[in-house]
Amino acid sequence: MSCPYCGGRGGGLCSANTNMQANILKKDMNAFTSAFESIMNAAKVADDIFLEIQTEINQALNDYVTNPLFAMMSINRVLKRPAELAVNILNKVQGYSSLIETIINNNAYTYSQKALKEMMLSFAAMDMCVSVTSGDFRDKSESLYTEKLLLETEKKVLESFETIEGEIEGTYEDQYHHGIEYNINIDAKKELVKMFDMTRTYLIENINELPTKRTFILNKDRNYIDVCYEVYGNIEEETLNRLIEDNNIKGEEIFMLRKGRSINYYID
Repeated sequence: MSCPYCGGRGGGLCSANTNMQANILKKDMNAFTSAFESIMNAAKVADDIFLEIQTEINQALNDYVTNPLFAMMSINRVLKRPAELAVNILNKVQGYSSLIETIINNNAYTYSQKALKEMMLSFAAMDMCVSVTSGDFRDKSESLYTEKLLLETEKKVLESFETIEGEIEGTYEDQYHHGIEYNINIDAKKELVKMFDMTRTYLIENINELPTKRTFILNKDRNYIDVCYEVYGNIEEETLNRLIEDNNIKGEEIFMLRKGRSINYYID
């Protein structure tokens, strides 16, 4: 099986018998773990599943030098895990945005480095889009901000693709072995742009189903149960818990909310 990014010409991922690319990949995966550990914890992902993910990352890093394509397939599976979690969508999108920033900031000079950077950017960007299909938004503002973040990220990814292409730095011998220039997979790039467009369209079409966030300031000391009845019209357990969670009410505030305290609530 030839490498889809070098077409079997050599010099790409399929002949990357060096630790340099593996070190770049390790940096990317450290950024991935950092960006998504808190999200996975919030989703109450079982410890054994989190350990399984970390083990798969470590194995892929170890396998990269000898079997880069197999390793990248494993990395792709790992990168998809957060996208499929039924948690807050904005948090997931921000996590992928942070990961993509790290990948973009990694320099790529040789053919192999450029192929690796293109693949990692494509994987992370696609999973960023997929993450919108699982989970939820708290309100319309989160959806609007996600749409804005997707647009900004797409622009950054496409600009990074442009920097990946072009002449490779190095000696004449380096250029001879690795190729003078690197060409982005045009078909894959078109599909990525289409995916970003479809994701933003999905957000626009579904935004009216989301609640609107409202905030008011207490003009006197009040009990949170009283506040709950005023903003939601009931004091059922589920509604009370929602108000507590949305406003991080704890400690002495369970007994009394003080004058000047801001309260967030959501209306359909």
